[in-house]
Amino acid sequence: MYLLSKEGKWKEAEELIRSIRGNISENDPLKRNLGLMHAFLKFEEGKPDEGLKELENLKRGFAEPSYEAYLFRLYFKLGNYKKAEELLKVSKVEMDMFKPESELLFLRTPEEKIKVLKSLSKRYFVSKRLIFAYLEVKKWKEAEKLLLSDKYLDLKWILAIPPVYVVFGAPISFSEASEILTAKGIIEYRKGNKEKAKELFEEALRYAEQPLSLFSPLYAESLLTPKAYLGMIYYEMGKEAMARQYLEDAFSKNVPFFGDEEAKKVAEKLSLVVRRK
Repeated sequence: MYLLSKEGKWKEAEELIRSIRGNISENDPLKRNLGLMHAFLKFEEGKPDEGLKELENLKRGFAEPSYEAYLFRLYFKLGNYKKAEELLKVSKVEMDMFKPESELLFLRTPEEKIKVLKSLSKRYFVSKRLIFAYLEVKKWKEAEKLLLSDKYLDLKWILAIPPVYVVFGAPISFSEASEILTAKGIIEYRKGNKEKAKELFEEALRYAEQPLSLFSPLYAESLLTPKAYLGMIYYEMGKEAMARQYLEDAFSKNVPFFGDEEAKKVAEKLSLVVRRK
């Protein structure tokens, strides 16, 4: 199934899942795992709404708090705040499983977001979010200072943690490393150090594109953002074919990511269709 998905053979992968699910009992744990696989295939295919629908079905059939928390984070990430709020109201999960997203749900400005994230940082690991919040409002120095001062953002510390695998995904520590390298790349890009930025984005992708890893919208900044910036850099270098390849990949998942508005302008110059379907 994984190999079929990586070759873009979505129909064949789905048919394989359907045939296996049809031959096992409803109570077999494998049925749930195949459902998760199907959801991740939809994310990989660039159909996040269908992936969410599959996860909603799983939540009804296999009631577990982790599903609700994961769905909440997905809705929040995809900008469906109404659905995220509805899930928050009816959930029986302890609030701690929904933070810090629940604290950010009704904020209207990046400045408010930074203020809340600073407060949350006393209890929760939100440093990566805070970095991207700084980058969003072009506070490059604050972002760089945080990267240098927070030991939990040090790649040696992150990669020393035994990888905790998510279902059909890359090790969480690899995705986190990719996000940090991406943030560093953006800072260098803004400084005008395009070659250094390019190296950092390429290194970020080496961590994000691990074997046997399927895409999750929660890790858009570890995979889609570096591709988008590489596309912009190659466009500035006059290498339009390379720029087109990276930008097509970045927008293929139909998921919002940091830098997508800026990258969209470059993609449109290359006559790429980047609107979400």
